[in-house]
Amino acid sequence: MAIYLHCVRCKSDQRSSNRVCKKCGAVLTGRDNRRYRVRVRRKGADLSRLCETLEEARKVEAQFKSEMLEAELRGDLGSVSKMGLTLQEFLDKHYAPWLLSHRKNRQSTEKELSALRNHCHTIMSRRLDEISSYDLEQIKVRMLERELAPRTVQWVIRAVHQVFARAIAWGFMRGTNPAGGVDLPRFDNRRERFLSYEEASRLLSECERRTTPYNLLYPLVYLALHTGMRAGELFNLRWKDIDLENGVISIKDPKGGENRRVFVLSDALEVLKDLRDEVEDRIGRELSGEDPVFLKPDGKPFTQVPSAFDTAVKICRLNEGIEDPRDRVTFHTLRHTFCSWLAIQGTPLHVIKELAGHKTIQMTERYAHLLPDVRRKAMEEMWETFLKEGLKNEKEARRRNQSH
Repeated sequence: MAIYLHCVRCKSDQRSSNRVCKKCGAVLTGRDNRRYRVRVRRKGADLSRLCETLEEARKVEAQFKSEMLEAELRGDLGSVSKMGLTLQEFLDKHYAPWLLSHRKNRQSTEKELSALRNHCHTIMSRRLDEISSYDLEQIKVRMLERELAPRTVQWVIRAVHQVFARAIAWGFMRGTNPAGGVDLPRFDNRRERFLSYEEASRLLSECERRTTPYNLLYPLVYLALHTGMRAGELFNLRWKDIDLENGVISIKDPKGGENRRVFVLSDALEVLKDLRDEVEDRIGRELSGEDPVFLKPDGKPFTQVPSAFDTAVKICRLNEGIEDPRDRVTFHTLRHTFCSWLAIQGTPLHVIKELAGHKTIQMTERYAHLLPDVRRKAMEEMWETFLKEGLKNEKEARRRNQSH
């Protein structure tokens, strides 16, 4: 038998003649409680797919048997079993375990897998090689119709692209990546907002007032503002990465992919030394090089920005009257402020790029508009030269006319 009844409630397969699920007792006569599992085995090869209707299941059964026969004649039955997986099966059996083992941030990884299952549920029961660019384009359209942010839609499609890229690389399907044929929505989510010196001072004062062993808010915000480090870089920081004597922090395995070093001035060094002393007093031992810099009372490192930061921003009224999400102050605004302050002081863009750890100079060029003095000076020099040359030529022309 190649077609089985599949119980939607307990996910079990059973004889097609059953009227009640042998495992959970659900009635299988109702369309909402059952699906049809097609499974064809031949000499070690195994093809399986979940279908909505019996008619669809019979067509799939005939297709599987035909593929099995052709593969047997080619002597390549093993590849058929590998390439017969549905998107759901590939995610559950191969992609999800691999992703969870290769990503450091388990929370963001599970969020990505959940988004894939939620937004792509209409194609989950289909074989990988049956999913086309048109199918994914329809998923994109539905997300946009639900008024999801363009950035979210782009993120989901790119996650799908990664799934199919792995499926092709691991031999679970042939051909081109269907996600490559989907036009991604264009948008500009660049944040232009940065804190003034007065706003930063108010925020630091409020963070200092709200700092506890459970959030370490003040040193976290202070270091982000004075080094431009990302939240994830701060959370991954170990004491062995900090050279307190020379004021240098080594950032390893950052988002940009290239390790870098940032310089820490004396005030920030004092904050770090005070933090170390406070943590050592709290845990009753000397910190080792492997200990996280931002350590919770339970001995675990921080994995996300404390909610007290949002409270401090609210009390300082930094987002009051602001509706555009790109202009709202978030923790990442501290990094943007660091780069903006450097640009205002006339720091060359290539230096800002190195200090911030940007992957490309294009990412740093967003701060070019904050270099007004440099551009104004260039304009003044140009016009000064132009006017001087113009006046000089005019005087020579007058002299020639007078001589005639």
